[in-house]
Amino acid sequence: MPANHNLRALREVRNVTARDVELESGRIAEAKGDKWFHISNTRLTQLENDPLSEIGICELFSLSAIYQIRMSEFMRLYFNVDVEELDKYNLIAFPNKLKSRFDTDCVDGDSMNQKDPNSRNNSS
Repeated sequence: MPANHNLRALREVRNVTARDVELESGRIAEAKGDKWFHISNTRLTQLENDPLSEIGICELFSLSAIYQIRMSEFMRLYFNVDVEELDKYNLIAFPNKLKSRFDTDCVDGDSMNQKDPNSRNNSS
């Protein structure tokens, strides 16, 4: 099923109209102080019907709030992106650097609490 059909299905199963999305996203945009969170009726129709239409992250945030669905789940349904796979792709992106960049097991706990002799914030 194309992503735009998932988007429409999410709205319809929640009995939310395109007008509801316009009004509710307007409230979110106002609260955030950022017009990019607003989704007009026309824009929602475009997102739902045009497979070449790309949703912005602010629009995704608003729809997640309106449809009461976690952004991670929305990303899985709309983009086929599973955030649970992030560790897998970190390994792919950084095959040789990952252990030194992200693995805290290789850091001695006591060394984390030692003062840096070059730091200006050390109080002696």
